[in-house]
Amino acid sequence: MRDTLSAYINHDRTTRNLQNIEQATAQVLLVYQRNKSLKEQGIQREFAMLASKIEYDRMRLVLNPAQLQQLLSIVQLYQELAGGYADEDKFKNMMIGK
Repeated sequence: MRDTLSAYINHDRTTRNLQNIEQATAQVLLVYQRNKSLKEQGIQREFAMLASKIEYDRMRLVLNPAQLQQLLSIVQLYQELAGGYADEDKFKNMMIGK
């Protein structure tokens, strides 16, 4: 039961972390799109657009491992839950005398 709770807590933590990173990435994308539009209109220099594009690309690089960790936490949680069923079957077999 303790391992299942730990897996659930880990899943919850990684999910919140992923959501935070996704929100930050979306905000950086909006800044990049705005800077790109301003550059195309001739209002802003290319440097600001490139700086925001680099920041967006960095956020995407942070996003990928966060997605992986969140998916791995789902797998771990399912394994722990399935392990509980396996233990229950062993207990039933022991009680029946098999």
